Amino acid sequence: MWQSSEMVGTTPLVVVFFASWCELSARKVPIIARAVQKTGHQITLWVAVDDEATKPDIAGFLREQRLGNQPFIVGDHYPEFVAAYNPIRSIPLVVVIGKSGHLVDYQVGLNDDDGPRLEEALQAARLR
Repeated sequence: MWQSSEMVGTTPLVVVFFASWCELSARKVPIIARAVQKTGHQITLWVAVDDEATKPDIAGFLREQRLGNQPFIVGDHYPEFVAAYNPIRSIPLVVVIGKSGHLVDYQVGLNDDDGPRLEEALQAARLR
């Protein structure tokens, strides 16, 4: 498993918090995936915040969303990481960190302008 500390400050990073049972997550994930693909962004970490009852559904959710080969972690295995990047404990949540390690964008929930806004943030993350 890679360490976020090895990447933050060296490369742009996108952290996506989702849950397999969350309808908004299911609607937002394709928007995120399109923006990442369109901008050629390379490093995206998917963080599942499922509880014990729904953890078995994570892999199926990712396959359903055509993200089966994307790296993901289960949030409760990394509570300090989750607390640092998602202190409000919201889903879906997208955190875009620039190559300098500074926050570029923080998207909570699902909004009409999420796709273009995320594309812009991903482009900015390469420069900042």
